Amino acid sequence: MKENHKNILLVSTDSVRADYCGYLNKEYNTTPFLNSIKNKSTIFTNAVSPGPRTPSAMPVIFTGEHYRFTPSGDDFGSRYKRIADHMQRYETVAEMLSRQGYSTAAFTANPWTTDATLFDQSIDQFQMIGSKHQQIKEDQTGNKNVSLYERLSHLGNQWLKKTDWFSQWPAFYEDIRAAINQLKEPWFIWVFLLDTHSPYIVPKKFRNETSGLAMYYSAIRHNYTIMRNGNHDKPPQHLVSCLERSYRDSIRSIDGFTRVINDDINSDDTTLIFHSDHGEAFGEHGTYGHQPKLFEENIRVPFLIKGDVESGQIDSPISLRKLPAIVDSIAASGETDLDDFTDDFVVSKTEFGEGTAIRGERWKYIHGTSGGKLFDLKNDPGEKIDLSNRNTEIAKALQGLHKRHERTQREKRSIAEKMREISAKV
Repeated sequence: MKENHKNILLVSTDSVRADYCGYLNKEYNTTPFLNSIKNKSTIFTNAVSPGPRTPSAMPVIFTGEHYRFTPSGDDFGSRYKRIADHMQRYETVAEMLSRQGYSTAAFTANPWTTDATLFDQSIDQFQMIGSKHQQIKEDQTGNKNVSLYERLSHLGNQWLKKTDWFSQWPAFYEDIRAAINQLKEPWFIWVFLLDTHSPYIVPKKFRNETSGLAMYYSAIRHNYTIMRNGNHDKPPQHLVSCLERSYRDSIRSIDGFTRVINDDINSDDTTLIFHSDHGEAFGEHGTYGHQPKLFEENIRVPFLIKGDVESGQIDSPISLRKLPAIVDSIAASGETDLDDFTDDFVVSKTEFGEGTAIRGERWKYIHGTSGGKLFDLKNDPGEKIDLSNRNTEIAKALQGLHKRHERTQREKRSIAEKMREISAKV
């Protein structure tokens, strides 16, 4: 292995909110392994995702650059193209490490992070879990022209093969183990797990709070009561409670994955980075799952690093947008001061730019199409009381930060476009 170059294992997991992780919230015993390495790791208690859904979060997390909003459509094809354009425009964490001599491998179960969206750039072994993530798409008129039988057959096939939204890490873990044994060091391995994404299907071994019957019941009811109706109908409380139990068990499952893979690597020569792409709502602000909302349940996520970093807890806000810079620092020196990557306020945005959150340790400002809202997270962690009309000075200051951020992004885009024009003439 090159001097000072450690292996880097990046474990990304879908839809895990910070306050459901046991190592951050003693109310739940969902993360026994992460609890066991807590004292050997850097724990970020106020880690914020760049966006509340995978398409608005992962392109930013992988490049360190905020998403560029374009007027293209919201269909699958347009969204895939927008992500691919972003990934092509900026250097990814994998490209950066490949340039530094790392062997690279990736295993992604998420359909937004595939070769179609260019997440495979500079990755030597790139494996998409499932059959190219073929989905039931809309026809050219925009109508979902599929029968109930076709839909159920498609979902049943996914369930039997444990692919797509039914993906479970034990089904492909041997492929990951093989990559660990075969890759030339130093290596970078990225694993993106979908186990914690609805419908929260959990292997029997990790079901502590729910039974198989209750798990499948809640998954079916979730699909028809919540997802099918677009969050418009409030589901019964017993269904929400059942979903939450399955969800917590799914977190236990990915914690189990992290334990197994940690045992299979040479942990002395590997930096482990664990995070989620965004959170998950259970009706706190009238939505379920991960709608384009910027409340804490949607954007505050787990973020832990174990390796050549000083152990301890960091409470200052940090954006997952800083992940490439952190990885670059670790790869370059083997040691890094993670406090350097925190900020007083961090930014999170929805996919199409209709909402922006300016999030500090105490104060949070959410700017939307109907104006801004100010929340005091210290005294109102549930974000129930809008203080924008009471604490006008704070609201005005954070509104100024929002405007400054937008202005900076426009300036960066203008410079980049000008550079491309000049390059084209050379």
